[in-house]
Formats: sequence, structure tokens, C-alpha cells
Amino acid sequence: MTMMQIVFSVIGLVLIIAIVAHGMWTIRRNEQKQRERVSTIEQKRHQADADSFDGDGIGPVRVVAKKPRAEEAREGAAPATSTPKMRASNDDDDVELPSVSAEPDPVQQQEKPAAKPAKTEKPKPEKTETVSQPAQQSMDLPLDRDDDEPILTEEPEEVIALHVTGDIQGAVLLQQMTELGFKYGDFDIFHRHVDTAGNGPVLFSLANMFKPGTFDIDNIETFHTEGVALFLALPIKGNSTQAFTMMHNAAVKLAAAVDKGQVLDEQRNPLTRQALQHIHQRIREFERKRLIRH
Repeated sequence: MTMMQIVFSVIGLVLIIAIVAHGMWTIRRNEQKQRERVSTIEQKRHQADADSFDGDGIGPVRVVAKKPRAEEAREGAAPATSTPKMRASNDDDDVELPSVSAEPDPVQQQEKPAAKPAKTEKPKPEKTETVSQPAQQSMDLPLDRDDDEPILTEEPEEVIALHVTGDIQGAVLLQQMTELGFKYGDFDIFHRHVDTAGNGPVLFSLANMFKPGTFDIDNIETFHTEGVALFLALPIKGNSTQAFTMMHNAAVKLAAAVDKGQVLDEQRNPLTRQALQHIHQRIREFERKRLIRH
């Protein structure tokens, strides 16, 4: 074997060893990065769980999607059904609020009779409503639809929330809910519909900030809480900015009616003019993006 062959053999052997060593080093480095990535994700998740509650055990507002009608019909034959509740406890969960699906109560909908000869019905005069409270402004909403068309089929994409804290007595709360046009309904909380009679889509809702998050209407006279949450689930059928203005007016009126009443923002800080402008900006930006998507 010549000297040149020996040199080439040594060089080739060195290259092979270098390639193998580099491959093993690359594999170990990737495994280390993967372990670090998993560790970082776990730390962020635990940190998020720890930060989601304050000292009072109140978490942020979340919307829980309502089950489809078909699934509810299948579960209707079960001997017992559970009603979704809003939770605001010291458990490691966020405050859960029901989604404002704004669908009409199934009890109010009657099945259409079988085909019968067509009858001519006299048109019914439209009801007009005189609004006296600032929070009961008329809404410019497209309500012309078929009877079988669901009022709202979209899942909430964004939730705007306000809080009212103070010494809230049940009797005072019920009186204010009546004056502001709220109706006690789904999920055992109060809802503000387009129509103050409780008809049409839901604009916004009011729930208890504290466990169990609901209201016992049968014992409302003896009820007491230190805070309630008003929330507007977007999108809605109508003018979102006008609906939020109504919700803000309702929060201000309720705070004025209770002892030590105060309106707070989503972070439960005093609602300032700047925070109010920021919420209006969020709503406008949401509507702009939604128009672009559609």
C-alpha cells in the first residue's frame, strides 16, 4: 500500500467518525431542546392556572357553549338532567358563565300542525313600547326572520364584561332587574332581550360573581351578594356598540341603587373613562374584522 493510499484511508476514517459524532450530537441537542420546550409549556400552564384567581377566589369570565338542540332532545329521555351553572368558587377553575345563545325558550315554541287548508288571518298590529330608562334604549335590530330560524347560531367570539360590587340585596336587585327590562331565564340568571317582555335575541346577561353564580328566584327576597357580573357575548343580532351602552347604563343604575355600589371593569378595577373608551374601541375592531371575514 502506497503512502497516498494510507493518507486517503486515514482521512476517510476521520470523516466517517466526524459524521457519526455530529449526528449523535445533533440528536442529543434536539432531545434537550424538546425537553426544555415541554418544561417551558408546563411552567406557563401552571403559572396561568395560578394567576387566574385573586385573593377572593374570583376568576375571569368565560363563556360555556350551550349544547345543540338535537343533543338536548336525545338527553331529554334520561331520568335526570343537570342544568349548566356558572361557577365562581375557590376551586382551580375559572368563573364559567353560560353562553348567550339567545335562542327562544323551547317551551314557548309549539309544533306546527299538520297540513290544513290555507286560512286567511288578519295581520296583528305591532306592539310599540315607550322607553323611559337610559338603559332601555330601542335597538336597531334586524328581526325579520322565519319562525323556525334560530335567533343566534354563532358561538361567542368575544365577551365584554362589567362588574358591579356593593351590598346587593335580593329585593333591590329584583326591583332593578324589573325596571331595566331583565328577565329571569336560562341558567338561572337574568337576561336582557331586545324586547323588554323577554322576546327576541339576548343582548346581554347578568350573573352572580360568587359561588354558585346563579340566583334562586324563589328565595330572592332573602338573597345577598357582594357583586354581580354583566356580560355581552359577541357577535349579537344588532348594534354591538349600542348594546354595550345599554349594559353600561344598567350597571351604573344598579350601582347607584345599592349601598357602596361601584362599577368595575373586566379586571375588577374601577371603570375609568379611558377604560370605557378602550372597550368601545375593542367592539369597533371586532366588528371591523368580522366584516372583513364575511
